[in-house]
Amino acid sequence: MKGSSGQLVPDWHFEKAFRYYEGWHRFLKECGVAFVKIDNQSTLERNYGGKAPIGEVAENLHKAIEASTGLYFDQAVINCMGMAGENMWNRPATAVSRCSDDFLPENREWFTKHILQCSYNSLVQGNFLWCDWDMWWTSDGQALKNSLLRAVSGGPVYVSDRLGESRKEILEPLVLSDGRVLRCDRPGVPAADCLLEDPVESGKPFKVYSTCGNSAAVAVFNLDEREKPVEGSLGTQELEMEETKVLAWESLSGGWKVLEKGEREAIRLENRDDFRFYLMIPLEEGFTPVGLKEKWIAPKTIEGRNGNTVILKEGGTFLFYSDQKISHAVVNGREEKVSNEKAPLYEICCETDGPWSVSIFQRAED
Repeated sequence: MKGSSGQLVPDWHFEKAFRYYEGWHRFLKECGVAFVKIDNQSTLERNYGGKAPIGEVAENLHKAIEASTGLYFDQAVINCMGMAGENMWNRPATAVSRCSDDFLPENREWFTKHILQCSYNSLVQGNFLWCDWDMWWTSDGQALKNSLLRAVSGGPVYVSDRLGESRKEILEPLVLSDGRVLRCDRPGVPAADCLLEDPVESGKPFKVYSTCGNSAAVAVFNLDEREKPVEGSLGTQELEMEETKVLAWESLSGGWKVLEKGEREAIRLENRDDFRFYLMIPLEEGFTPVGLKEKWIAPKTIEGRNGNTVILKEGGTFLFYSDQKISHAVVNGREEKVSNEKAPLYEICCETDGPWSVSIFQRAED
C-alpha cells in the first residue's frame, strides 16, 4: 500500500501483512537463513500516520511478523530500532530488541555513546524484553570492552567481523566451548548511583551491572569527555545486593578484596582505555565457589553443587574461596593440586575429560 509519505509499505491489515511477511520469510528460509533481524520498526507513525490508529497498526503488523517468523524461524528474531511504545507493547512472542544506534568500528567516541544508550535504554526496555547491544567486531580497537559489555548485557552475542579477522580470544570469555553463551539473569543497567549524574562530566566511574544468581557482574568504565582520570568506589548498595560480606574479584587483573558489610572498593581509572570488571560474590561460611576464571560470567560455568562438591559445565581453571585451609581436592575421582598463592582464594586446574566434578576437602584450624 502507499504509505503516509507516498512510499510503498506492507499493508497494515493482518491478513495482507501476513501474506507479505510469509512470502518473504519463506524465501529467506529456503536460502538457508537461520534467524532474522527486523529493522526500522519505529517508523510506524511516519509510514502509517493518518491511515489508522497507530496502536492498531502496530498490533497487526507485529502479529503478522511473529506469526511468520514463528512458522519459519521458531521466533528467532532480533527486533531493531523499535523502542517506540507502540512497538514494545505489541510484541506477542519475540523477546529480544535492539537498544542502541548502529555499531561503528574503530571509533572511541562512538563507544561512549554506545554504552550510555544501551545501559540507560535497558533500564526501560529491559522491563519488557531482553536487550540487544548490537553486532561488533572482535578485531576492533574496542573489542575487549565490547566483549565485556555483551557479558553484562544479558542479550545475544553476534559479530560482523570481516572474513579472516575474527579473534577467538575475544569471544572465548563469553561462551562455553560448545558455543553456549554464559548469560546474566537480566538485562544490564546502570548502577543506582550512576542514574542521576552524567558520567561524561561527573568525574566518577560509570558502572553497568547485571546479576548471576545471588552475585553481581559489574563493568566499570571511564567515560570522561576530557580524558581525565575518574575516581569513585564500588559496593553492594548500588547493585541491589543483600548487605553482606562479599568477595570483589577483578578478573582483568586477577586482583581481589573481601569487603565486609558496608565496605567499598576504591576505583581510579586513568583514561577511557582503562576499565575494570568485578564479580561481587556473597561469601558463605567455609566454602564459596566462583567458577571458571577464564570466563567473564564465571558463576554461570557451575552446573550444580552439593556442599563442597561442584559440577562444572566444562574444564578450565576453577576458582573458589575458602576461609579454612585446604586439605586436598579431587577432580573426577583423582586428587589434583590446589594453588594457594592467593589464599584464601584458590585455583584448581580441571582439564580432564568431563563431566567435571570438583570436591574440596578442608581441614580444621590447628
